[in-house]
Amino acid sequence: MSIIKKYKIQLIETTVLSFLFFIKAIIYNHLIQNGSVSLKLSFVSLIYIIFIIALSYILKDKKRDIALLIIYSIISFIMFADAGYFTYFNQLTSVVVLKQVNQLGTIGESINYVLKPVNFLLVMDILPLILYYLYTRKLTPFKNLYNLEKRKVFTIVSGAFVLVISSVLIVNGLDEDINLSRQEFFTYHISDIYNTFFRESYVDNIDDFMKNASSSTVNKDKKYYGIGKDRNVITIQVEGLQNFVINRKYNGKEITPNLNKLINEDSIYFDRYYQQLGRGNTSDSEFVSHNSLYPAMDGQTYLMYYNNTYYGLPWILKDRGYTTAAYHGYKPDFWNRDKAYPYQGFDRFYSQNDYSITEPVIGFGINDREFFKQSISYMKATQEPYYAFLVTLSSHHPFTMPDEYKEIQLMDNHENTLLGNYIQSINYADAAIGEFIEDLKREGLYEDTVINIYGDHFAISSMDEDNKRLMTEYLGYDYDFDEMMKIPLIIHVPGSNVYEKISVTGGQMDFLPTVLNILGLENKKGVMLGQDLVNATEGFVAQQTYMLKGSYIKDDVVFSMSRDGIFKNSRAWNPNTKQPIELEACREDYERAIKEINNSNHILKNDLLKKFIEEREGLSNEEEKVDTRVLPEALISHAGARIEELSYTNSKEAIDKSYENGYRFIELDFEWTTDGNLALIHDWDSYVNSAFSVESKMYSTEEFKGFKMIKGLTQMVLEDLAEWLYEHDDVYIVTDIKRDNVEALKLIRDRYPDLIHQFIPQIYGIDQFIPVQGLGYTNIILTLYASNYTDEELIDFVNRHEIFAITMPISKARTELPNKLKNANIFVYAHTINREDLRQELEANGVDGFYTDDLLP
Repeated sequence: MSIIKKYKIQLIETTVLSFLFFIKAIIYNHLIQNGSVSLKLSFVSLIYIIFIIALSYILKDKKRDIALLIIYSIISFIMFADAGYFTYFNQLTSVVVLKQVNQLGTIGESINYVLKPVNFLLVMDILPLILYYLYTRKLTPFKNLYNLEKRKVFTIVSGAFVLVISSVLIVNGLDEDINLSRQEFFTYHISDIYNTFFRESYVDNIDDFMKNASSSTVNKDKKYYGIGKDRNVITIQVEGLQNFVINRKYNGKEITPNLNKLINEDSIYFDRYYQQLGRGNTSDSEFVSHNSLYPAMDGQTYLMYYNNTYYGLPWILKDRGYTTAAYHGYKPDFWNRDKAYPYQGFDRFYSQNDYSITEPVIGFGINDREFFKQSISYMKATQEPYYAFLVTLSSHHPFTMPDEYKEIQLMDNHENTLLGNYIQSINYADAAIGEFIEDLKREGLYEDTVINIYGDHFAISSMDEDNKRLMTEYLGYDYDFDEMMKIPLIIHVPGSNVYEKISVTGGQMDFLPTVLNILGLENKKGVMLGQDLVNATEGFVAQQTYMLKGSYIKDDVVFSMSRDGIFKNSRAWNPNTKQPIELEACREDYERAIKEINNSNHILKNDLLKKFIEEREGLSNEEEKVDTRVLPEALISHAGARIEELSYTNSKEAIDKSYENGYRFIELDFEWTTDGNLALIHDWDSYVNSAFSVESKMYSTEEFKGFKMIKGLTQMVLEDLAEWLYEHDDVYIVTDIKRDNVEALKLIRDRYPDLIHQFIPQIYGIDQFIPVQGLGYTNIILTLYASNYTDEELIDFVNRHEIFAITMPISKARTELPNKLKNANIFVYAHTINREDLRQELEANGVDGFYTDDLLP
């Protein structure tokens, strides 16, 4: 083949590739709604691709072909991702979103829903191009075709580069309706990388900002102040709960009858309450609500800043003696919750690992009915007062529901639509909440509890034309951002006789100060950017996702910043009349919204709350949290150890002698008395007869204390042990309670909460771990003599839960199990070992410690 012909083929290929990309750019700009400027933006993108092709001349032969195909494919897939992301979020992807790629599988159904057939035009030419290059290069290798002189390459690349820079400057400078850094594909992504890694948002007087945010947290007008004081607190974050379904009927049937009923009984209902999210969606909803800070936009807050110092609702309640727990029936590492929750102030996180997932699975996890039912069992075992934060799942986009759970007859035009699916889904979620409220009443957990319910974010987007049309027809008014992002907030205080609807505009930023007012608490230590909506006279909600940064909602104004970043292209309207508002009248609050978000972002990026809290209290959150964990001891005194040649005495003399001998871990037996107390005795069967010469049966506390024990020893009940522990605060009691173990441990916790850290409960089955941990016990031993778990089941258990130790009889201690547990970093005890040679044998087999009557520390 002649050189001229080869160059002609090369020119044709370059032209075709450029043309394909130009068509792709037009489709792309159409999908991201660039409107009348789409053609201009496509020409700028074409110039970028010409520069990339020119740059490829640096490479030779096949390397150039491969590089071009790879770059072209990457660009195409980024455009594809942009278009899909824009459909849902009203903005383009960012490099920070790459950190959330591992979550795509979870939301696969939602992704499939937002993708349209036209989106695939952006990637459908990749495979034909690859096949073409493979076929043509195999037939006619273009060896040395691109081996141009360096001077020519430099000239081509320089010319293309000048063309790119010129086009960017000319288009940006001459057309006021174009902002390339917001609209054009290449310029946007270059700007995004620069802004993410190199640019700092401007902040002014951050110290004053934080001090003002702190001083504004003190409640001055005390309306409803303290009506929920000292009560348990339950917060339910409902997936996709929008406000429009509240008090609304569909085909004559209430969509949310249980929430409607709740609103009308002892409740405050906020009907102009809005979501305020960043890139973390649901996780941002809970972050903002608990902390009254804006979420990050340079990544997901629970991932980027999970280990910052915070002082939100869980921490504030912990400081007042509350036990705090989060409940969510999905993977613990989703949104990085397992790592983030301890820094948020939660003592315990109940994830899908702690629930029995039963059919039907709705959404992508345990269905709401089962979730609430199983969560109550954990709440019952939790030390009061407690804060329980529950996150539901069943009403997750795209709202797929099994037919047997669809209770509402849809109209024909709503069948198989997102609106129709959503109505069925949220009706099911409402029913689950109703059952939960009734279960709380049955279990005696309702009357002394404040119950907060809010939606995490919108369910139906106003940015999708089909959904917008359906919603506008259904509601009877224009479905825009102000309706789309509106979620209900309900604060229910049983027995308060409070019933009020508050229509001051508010957002999730205001949740914390509002709830603190109801609880009669003041945040004197941290920063809150929101306000108490009960006592507010006007509201302000700044937005940065879906509505772009700078957008805001007030009582009589909605300002939506234009996606191109040009203020004059923005929209503003009155949410009550739907009439347009002069844009210049919105500029001051537009600048206020940006300043608030920038300042909050600066606080996150620099972990400024840590120093702020230390200066105000002299302690950081981490220092306030008492660490009740202890290290295992090599020897545990068994039943108080042998005394007067007697074992199993559990007597005062036995524990005194154990203490003198250097034991600090003492195992004791407990049995229930007839009057609901705990006696320290091995059993009511044979031992009570041999130790006290009385009939073998259960006795009352008074009867038991009246007996004379063998060899003049002194028997004890729980009160005697507590008195002894107050005098020996360096001793830890390992409990052996064979009957109603969890109930007995609850009795100990309730009577002596200040001694709970000196008890190391033994549990007899894996199923007892969560209830006992929920009572507040930190150091728990699993004993194996009463169970038949396989080694695999035990390893799986210890990998999922933080167990203090596992103890086993000698027969199991001689198997491979101790070394398997040792490899999993679990301390292993064996019982009962009274010979030194046996101790050495088992130590060689991986056993770390021993229960003993005779061996000395």
